[in-house]
Amino acid sequence: MICSIESRQFREVLSMKTDLAVKYIDMVTLRLREVEELLEYMAYASVRKRLLFLLNKLLSKFSSTKPKDTEASPEWARLDIELTHQELASMAGSIRETVSSLLSQLEAEGILRREGSRKPLWIHRGRLQIALKAPS
Repeated sequence: MICSIESRQFREVLSMKTDLAVKYIDMVTLRLREVEELLEYMAYASVRKRLLFLLNKLLSKFSSTKPKDTEASPEWARLDIELTHQELASMAGSIRETVSSLLSQLEAEGILRREGSRKPLWIHRGRLQIALKAPS
């Protein structure tokens, strides 16, 4: 549910409910850190690193570990948001062709797997972290 509140009323609530004000500050601070980190990746990282960073962020916000097959391990997480290659490219500051190629490379490296077109991505958490930490 989304609602709106006037600025004056919001300030009054925060001044009366200090615990709410602290939680709000924590939330805004976290979001600011995320945006700062994203901007750093966008400015200085390769397209591969930007895509890995994006997949990591998406995984932290939209994932589940409900494997469909018995061979899946807890290291594999399903990305519970369907995005086209074009949407991923736009978010990573690239073009669709480059992102499509990189997704195929990541699949070959065992970092992700696809069950088919228009199906959710499965991402190996450990391998993703290793790839993110690797030098460009």
